[in-house]
Amino acid sequence: ARTTEMIELIRELWSGNSIDFSGRYYRVERARMLPAPALPVPILVGGESAAALKRAATVGDGYISVAHRIDTLSEIRAELDRLRNAAGRGEHPFEMVAVATDASTPDDHRRLAECGVSGRIVVPWDYSARRSLSLEDKLSAMSQFAESTIQPVRARLAD
Repeated sequence: ARTTEMIELIRELWSGNSIDFSGRYYRVERARMLPAPALPVPILVGGESAAALKRAATVGDGYISVAHRIDTLSEIRAELDRLRNAAGRGEHPFEMVAVATDASTPDDHRRLAECGVSGRIVVPWDYSARRSLSLEDKLSAMSQFAESTIQPVRARLAD
């Protein structure tokens, strides 16, 4: 409830107008944030609880996940969409940024896009057989990931 109220307060402050805000948890009198953002700042909400999903769906502009398998992320997206529709927000833009533990191929990333994941957080060296955390190994794993996954995914999504 505190986070939901804080999101409402932040959005009012970002308007650039002088505001008075009196909520259950926060009270602000004659406050104004300058410079105000020129464009809306999207707020992505994370969390695993039912309350966090509801918050993302009802006051957030998107959702950011912790690590899950693709099938679980698809279920989470379906629940977010259900909650958004119930709140009358189904037509509003909504991002979903996810960490998919089993997404390592172009087809996996296509499945993520098809279930509504708009952004991905990846750690390329997790896909590598090497477990070293040296900088050289990380750079090599990133190059390999770019060649084996990013480039093919871009090509397939462009189709």
